[in-house]
Amino acid sequence: MKTVLVTGGIGSGKTAVCAYLASKGVMIYDADGMTKSLYDRRPVLVRMIEETLGRPLRDSSGRLDRAALAGIIFSDPAALAQVENIVHPAVLQDFLEWKDGLDSAWCGYGTIPFAVMESALASDKPLFDDVCDKIVLVDAPERIRIARAAERDHTSPEKIIMRMRAQHFDRSKADRTIINDADLHTLHRRIGAAFRRLW
Repeated sequence: MKTVLVTGGIGSGKTAVCAYLASKGVMIYDADGMTKSLYDRRPVLVRMIEETLGRPLRDSSGRLDRAALAGIIFSDPAALAQVENIVHPAVLQDFLEWKDGLDSAWCGYGTIPFAVMESALASDKPLFDDVCDKIVLVDAPERIRIARAAERDHTSPEKIIMRMRAQHFDRSKADRTIINDADLHTLHRRIGAAFRRLW
């Protein structure tokens, strides 16, 4: 089973790309969503983050206060690096366990069976370098990305820009780039073209 990393900055539309691939039968590992799940499934991660940052980070239900954590790490690169050093190994382990549980005969989009990891960060982290066979970058003009993310997250463009500045991409690593600056029909056509030329 091959693995494709679908990546891109906030508001680029990588989730829309993955939703289309899923409709074609491709299995998708949503790294961001699974990270949130890991905080609930493995409370030790929350405790380690609290100890590392030196402050309580739980809400009234005892779960991780994600908004409080985001307020810290998106304004403090050192804190972000500390949290990533705790969380990313757990995400990698979870992904490998997920992939091992897939049917290796599953045939997805195209002629070669593959699964997808959807992640905004993995392409920039050496820990994930050998995990994926191919990388597909989803991109769009910055003004479109800001508008999409602000509307989706019900937040200000200024906060979206701050989060964007915390993301880094080495575009030279991408095997294919999908530009998502038009309607869904156009996006789906571009996805097909990109994945047919991927292998």
